[in-house]
Formats: sequence, C-alpha cells, structure tokens
Amino acid sequence: MYLSRSVARNVLLLAMVTDNELSDELLSKIWNSFFHFFLDEESLSFLIAQCQTLVEVSDSITAWNDSKYSKFIQMCNANTLFELRRHWELYVQAGQLSPAGKKQSREMVFSGIRTIEATYRKGASLIPPHSCHSAGPYLLQSAEPASHVSRHFWGTGTTSLNPRDVLAATLVNPTFFYSLAGEGFALHHDTTPISPFHLAPAFSNSEKDTPTMAELFDCAKSQFSSWVKRFRTFVQDKPGKLTIRLFAGDALFLCRALVHHVGTGKFPSNLTVAPWNLTPLVLDGGDCGGAPTSFNVIEASNIMDHIGLLNILIAAVPLLSPNPSATLFTGALLYAREGVAKHITTEVCADVSTMSLLLDLIPVNYLSNFNTRSNTEEIMATKFNVRFRPYHERVAWKRPKTGDSMITSQPRYPLRIPISFEPQNLCNLLFDIYLEMFASDENMERPFHLLQDLYDTETMHYTRETFAALLALVKARVNVDWDSTMASFSDRLDNDRTLPMGLANYYDFCTQLHLAGVYTVEFMRTPVRKEGRFRGWTRVPLTVSITLVVPRSELRVLLDVDLKKVAIPAFRGKLLGEDQFGQTRSLFTSVRVGFGKLTPSGTDACPGVVFEPDPSSWAGTSPLIVAFSVPSGMLHAKDPGGTAVALSLSSTPKSTPKFGLKQGTSITVFTVPLMDRSQVFVVPDEPRGLDESFDKVFANADHPEDSVSVTTDHQSRRATTFTARVNITHPPTKDILSSGVEVSSRQVSSCVMEVRIGQTRNHLVYPLPVVGSRSKLRIARKSSYVEVCRLYPRTLDSTSQCTV
Repeated sequence: MYLSRSVARNVLLLAMVTDNELSDELLSKIWNSFFHFFLDEESLSFLIAQCQTLVEVSDSITAWNDSKYSKFIQMCNANTLFELRRHWELYVQAGQLSPAGKKQSREMVFSGIRTIEATYRKGASLIPPHSCHSAGPYLLQSAEPASHVSRHFWGTGTTSLNPRDVLAATLVNPTFFYSLAGEGFALHHDTTPISPFHLAPAFSNSEKDTPTMAELFDCAKSQFSSWVKRFRTFVQDKPGKLTIRLFAGDALFLCRALVHHVGTGKFPSNLTVAPWNLTPLVLDGGDCGGAPTSFNVIEASNIMDHIGLLNILIAAVPLLSPNPSATLFTGALLYAREGVAKHITTEVCADVSTMSLLLDLIPVNYLSNFNTRSNTEEIMATKFNVRFRPYHERVAWKRPKTGDSMITSQPRYPLRIPISFEPQNLCNLLFDIYLEMFASDENMERPFHLLQDLYDTETMHYTRETFAALLALVKARVNVDWDSTMASFSDRLDNDRTLPMGLANYYDFCTQLHLAGVYTVEFMRTPVRKEGRFRGWTRVPLTVSITLVVPRSELRVLLDVDLKKVAIPAFRGKLLGEDQFGQTRSLFTSVRVGFGKLTPSGTDACPGVVFEPDPSSWAGTSPLIVAFSVPSGMLHAKDPGGTAVALSLSSTPKSTPKFGLKQGTSITVFTVPLMDRSQVFVVPDEPRGLDESFDKVFANADHPEDSVSVTTDHQSRRATTFTARVNITHPPTKDILSSGVEVSSRQVSSCVMEVRIGQTRNHLVYPLPVVGSRSKLRIARKSSYVEVCRLYPRTLDSTSQCTV
C-alpha cells in the first residue's frame, strides 16, 4: 500500500533503460542492479551514478518537470518526489560508506536472511509459490527447479552461476537495504528473480522437460532484455504517448482524493498521505489537475488479503469507467479447503448478488459460472503439498449490465439503473452487513489461532469509517426515504447487543456518519457551547479532531517487542470520563498516526496544527502524533479535570501473545488530561464530502421513471425480486390498454424485458440479469401502467414466490 522503496526502484530502472545504449554488458548491470541483493563493484558504481543523476533533477517539482524524465514520468505531488529523492540519496550515501560500514551492512543483510530462513523458508525447503505460478501449465513440474533457483538466490544473493561472479558480488545492493523500516534487509520471504517472467518457454524448450537453473535464468533474462529494449524504443519514437504517474502513499487515500475531485472539482484538504504519515495529501505535481479520474482497468492485486475486499470495492466503484470494457481485478490467496464463492460471500459481508446490486459491481465468474483463468494446477499443488500452501484466485469485477450486448450497443439504455427500497427493508440489509463487517474483529469468541494460521494478519480490515463510506455510496445509488432508513438503523443500533464492543464504538460510528455526509444523529444536532476547549472559537463544528502528542518514552510497550513480527499495531483513541451524555468510555478506531513534530497554527478563534513528518519513523526520536475525530459535544464534560484522552493498543491475533494481552482486552499506551494544552490539541473538523462525491458519480442514473423496486426475503437479508414499471403516456396506447387489449412480456436479453401492449413494445431494463421464465404481470388499465416482477438468478429455488 505504501511502498515508496518500490516506486524509487522502478523509476531507477526506467532511468537506467532510457539513459543508456542497451548493450549486453549494460543489460547485465541493469539486471544485477534490479534483482541482486549483492553486487560487484562495477554494477554498484553504475547504480550509484544513475541515482546521482536522479538526485540532481529531483530537487523540486519544477526541476523534475524540466527534466527529460518528465516526458513519460509525472509526480503526483511534491511529497512523492521528496520520498523518492530521499531513497536515491540514501543509495548514493551507501556507495560512500567506509570499508567498516560496508562490512556492517553486509552483516545486517546476512542476519536478515538468516531470520527469514528460520521464520519462513526453513532452509529453502519450502517451494516459493509465486515462481511456480509463472510456469503456467508446467506448475507441478516447476516445483523442483524453482526450489533450486530459490535456494541459490537466497544463498548467494545473485542469479549468477559462475563462482567467480558470485565471489565478486560482495557489496550490498542499497535498493534492498533501505525502506520505511529504516536500515536492514526487508524483503518478502517468497521473493525470487524469476517470478515476474513467463517460464513456460523454458519448460517447452528444455530437452528433458525440466529446465536447469541456467535455462530458467536465461529465459527470465531474455524476456527482461526484450521488455526494456521495447520500452526504450517506444519512449524515444513516440514521445508523449505514454505517461506514468507516480504516487508514494496509500492507494485507498489516493482513490478518495480522486473521487472527491470527481464530485467537487477540487481535491480534499483533510486527507493524509498514508496511515503512518500525517502529511496532508496534496496532488500538486505534474499534470495532476488534468489527470484521468476514471479508468478502464483497475488492478488491485491481492491487497484485499491485507485491507479487506469492501475497502477496495468502495474505493474503486466511483473510479471505474462506465465503458463496457471497464474492469476491476482483485486477487486473493486461498487455501484448498476454501471455495471461491464462499470466500467472496465472506469478504463482501453479504449475499453477493445483493451487494452487487448496492454497489453496481459484480464478479464476472459468479455471474457467468465460468472463469477464463485456469488455476487447476495450483489447487492440486495445495492439496499435494505437505506445507499447505495457498493458491492464487483472480476475480474480474464489472458493472452487471455491461455483459448485456443489447444494452451496450444502444445508447438509449442507461448503464446505471436507479433502484428503490422500502426504508425498513434497506435498513435490515444494511444492519446485517454492519454486523458481518465487525463480527470477526469484535466477537470475543472468535478462534484467534485459526485466524492467525489462515491469514497471518495483524490488520483489522474495517472501521466504522469504512461502513460510513459504504452508506454514502448506497445513499447515492438507491432511491429511498433515507432519513427513515437511518432512523430505523439508529434504533436497531441502540438496542443491539450482538457486538460486545458496539456500545464502546457508538460515538465513533456517529462521528463517521456525520463526516461522510450520511446522517447526523439527534444528539449531535444540538449547538455546542463556546466554553472549555472551545472558549474563544468563532464557530464550533459538530465534530472536532483531537490530536495527541505521545512522547517516545511512553511507547516502551511497543519498542520492547519485534515489530516485524507484530506488523501494524492496532491503535485506538479513547475518551475517558463522564461527559454530558453520561458516557464513561468511548473508543475511536479511525486513528491517524505518524512520527514527527506538531506545531500549533491558526488563531485562538480558529486553531490549527501543522505536522512535520520524521522520515526515520520508528528508528527516529520524534514523538508519535495521534489524531482522531469525536463529536464536539463529548468535550463538554461534567468534570473537565477528570476527562482524559488516551491511546490504546487493541488485541489482534498477533498482538495478543506478543504483548501479553488477554483475548478481547487492550493496553493503554498513554493517557493525558483533556485540558493539557501542551499534549492535547483540539482543532475544527469538517465533513469529508463523500455524499457529494458519490452523488456526482451516480448522477447519470437519475431517471426516476426507470427506477426498479427491490423486494427482499422475509428475513431482509438479501434482495429477491425486481419490479419495473411501464408508465403509459401515449394517448392511443392508453386507450387500447383500458379497452382490455392483451398484455404480455418476454425476455429479449439478460437484463432487458419486453412488454407488449397490443402492437406497442416497451423495454424494461433491470440492474442485474433476470430469469425470464419466472415473472408476473400487474396491469393497471385505469391508472395506465404495467409492472413486471422478475426473480434474478442467485435467489431462485423451488419455493420462491414473486410478490407485487
């Protein structure tokens, strides 16, 4: 998600390719610089020289835009350029280390390799799955040669099989040595240099059908050489035809910024670069003002394993082009005992068809019952492999109606059909989704050891902010009495005890609903008095941001453990003490954190803060800055002196044993009185404009006459039927309808039904494919309309009833 090192390495590679004549000798140096973590003197000197060139043209956005690289590489903002330049400068400094410094860095790399071997690779006996995937139909045969390649690469740090070259590679490749974690060897344990390349030719061209390491390396190097040569030729011969825009930061945050720009014409002022960097997200570089904000292809790889599928879908739906070819690709690592359909259902926290209806996005293979990508060999390998390795499942998501050629070939049919619900039905659907989203993290009886074995993850995927964003999208998509829907939702939330932590997160949830522009609960609508922390303010908004400065000395509980084995600490903000609502303890999970320096700004009437990040992060000395939003009224305490702000660490599958936590408990890392103005800063907070942004995205669906009514099952857990109406306005047709002429319907395409009234034909478009053989007609001859009720595929069973 936030891989500035990867971006820095990729730009370095492109610069090497475009700046040099690609002789065999130079191609070898480029290969070494990009793939080896130990280099010889010549390769390292070549790498350092290229980094120095990049440093010279990256002093500012203006300098970069004046450079030759800006013709095909654009920086989205100054912060991205700063991060990349910082890495290039570190690489240059690495070339200037003393012999003792070079020896120390080499020992650190060996130490990192030994740790990875002991923790993950078990002496390289474990077959790296990603290199096997690239063998295609030869996956099963690739196990042994891929294992040999992995063992050699991790043992020597090179792909060379010449002992003389291996002995010459004694210098650490700095591009593998510096990362956001600081100095040290930070490389994924499954990394192999052959995994990015198509290895099937090596098997088909091998005389023994089992290529040697030399043949595998030659295959990979041949494809690499072909790619870089073609890229260089294209950039030189067709200037301006290719633009690569770079952003060093969190992908979801960037998506939110682009969506905000679609809806409002400007970029948001309240987003940060990444979860662990409080630098404001400002897209002020290159051609970002005219950069695209909708895309035909969005590739999400398998980040859903780390951040949750719903986060990706909410971010991608507004950015996906309405073109029929527009596709979102997601991937996941599954285990043999998991089915794809079950996995998707679990990930979307609802019936797949119902969630697809709400998001206007559906997995193609779920809809069609077939897949264009075969992973049979991978599934077989997971069953036969003693080590129980996962297989990769790739899913294509498209707008449901883009698969209907009748709709896509005729502009008169809208690609987005508005849908309508009864408020209570929609409330029940949304509440079930809410419970599913947080059940795995907040159910105290969940099996921690199973979750750790399956996903080996630390991150809690969803917060109340995620659900508020989902509600904002649904609000823009659905025609419904929204206030009634949310009032019913609020009542259910007040009375529900399914989630043990639900009450503790209640005020956080109310805050996020307001910030997303979804709904403002009754207690937050009361004007807040200008006293206490608000004394002297010109205006007190309904929510404020609390920023907490946590001294590094208070982080001992974190610094005493190996954070590489704990991953991302699950921080939570807390308000402690009795407020005007009688609440004594409230959690806030949408926490923004980062190491750096905080400086007060603004005035007493309108205070603010300025954050200066510490690039050294955990390895530095700066305090931890923590920010989270709360309802303003919560700071009107009955006893201001007894109210405190705290930072806590919640239990997760990894942190529970590492920090000595009991299941479902938390550690309070730092507590400070609310009135301590030296460590607690309170500044105005403003809505994020999600509702406005999503309204713009779905604006072309605003055709009330085409709205399709949705009916749910008796438990209101999934949508079961669609009802579309033909309103007859043509006088002759109204006359023949009232005279009793025959009315019939038939399916003419997957999403289109035709209604015949005498010789008149009318087409009804549905938001998802329907079952043409199951329908009912409701004919209102006096009121001059016809309704067609259809069941859609995933809810069909022998007892289905269609109601109108």
